[in-house]
Amino acid sequence: MGLPPGAVILSAMASTQIAQRDDLARLLRDERDWLLREWERKARRLPKARELKTPWLLDHLPLLVDEMARELDKPGAVPAESLRSPFEHGRHRLAAGFELSEVVEEYRYLRECIFALTEHHDLILVGPACATVNCFIDTSVSASVQAYIQQRDQDERRRREEHLSFIVHDLRSPLSAIYQGTAVIEKELEGRPVSERARAMLTAVRRNIQRMQALIVKVMQEEANIRTDANVEVKRRPSELRAIVEHAVKTLEPLARSSETRVIDDVPRDISVDADPALLERVFQNLISNAIDYAPRGEVTIGARADASDAECWVRDNGPGIPEDLRDKIFDKHHTNPQRRGGVGLGLAIVRQIVEAHGGRVDVETQAGNGTTFRLVIPRDGGAAASR
Repeated sequence: MGLPPGAVILSAMASTQIAQRDDLARLLRDERDWLLREWERKARRLPKARELKTPWLLDHLPLLVDEMARELDKPGAVPAESLRSPFEHGRHRLAAGFELSEVVEEYRYLRECIFALTEHHDLILVGPACATVNCFIDTSVSASVQAYIQQRDQDERRRREEHLSFIVHDLRSPLSAIYQGTAVIEKELEGRPVSERARAMLTAVRRNIQRMQALIVKVMQEEANIRTDANVEVKRRPSELRAIVEHAVKTLEPLARSSETRVIDDVPRDISVDADPALLERVFQNLISNAIDYAPRGEVTIGARADASDAECWVRDNGPGIPEDLRDKIFDKHHTNPQRRGGVGLGLAIVRQIVEAHGGRVDVETQAGNGTTFRLVIPRDGGAAASR
């Protein structure tokens, strides 16, 4: 008469032991080479893994096994945020061309190999040891996936930025040549009899070139705002405020020409600040661009003054002012005025983000029909700003 099913299980368990955490830690260290070989055999099933030599395929796996053994020795000894191997593994696999699903599959193979190793040594992986292994592998999968996705997104942003730079460069050069050519033709035709139709067409060409140049500037601004929003890291150095503003104004010349707006730079030449010049230029570009948009055929003035501790700067326009119902929202990220077209609503949010990162503040003064003034105060001493 055969044994009942439960008796078979009890008989099998009688010849085995439940793996304790310290037992499994020793086993992982002693049998690491076997574990790596068994894992490699399984991993070779993956399409990309077939192409890699063994050292590249194993890459961070030995370190991962060591980290797991340390965690089994002392649970909590390896905090999730301090795990190095899963993050490096995720980035390495992206560079090697692995699909994300293949990265996840590699960890499934590792789990299978650990269970096979314990079974080979007549150990049952249940209880605390099993929970530690599963938790460690799940955490490692999450870390690898996160690193893979972050690196993939970063690479994609870099490729997009490089592509955009090439496009902008390839567009700006011929547009500039065409614009100069139309200016020469217009000058040559001064005082000569020319049909109204021809003169109107020439004027239309010039205006459309200005619009295209302004559009290129806008695209560059939006891309720079998106990059800045992703990472504001202040790199301070002594900087002349006038030089920063001059460069911002020059960059926005096509935009000002297109809207027939006069931009006046009244910033004194003797004001210096300990700040990040690239980020401050982004502040002025956003404020001046915003003012140009709101003051077509108007006037925008940039000014500044300073005392021993702070530099105060302002960008003033003579546009219609900001509607009262929008004043509390203008610094919100992704807020856009419905009366304006285009943009992702990051400009003024970036301004506040950068100014506050410098230890400063930004305010707005506006009145319906009387224009708008954005006023920012930045500490001149970067060390003092950091302590605020």
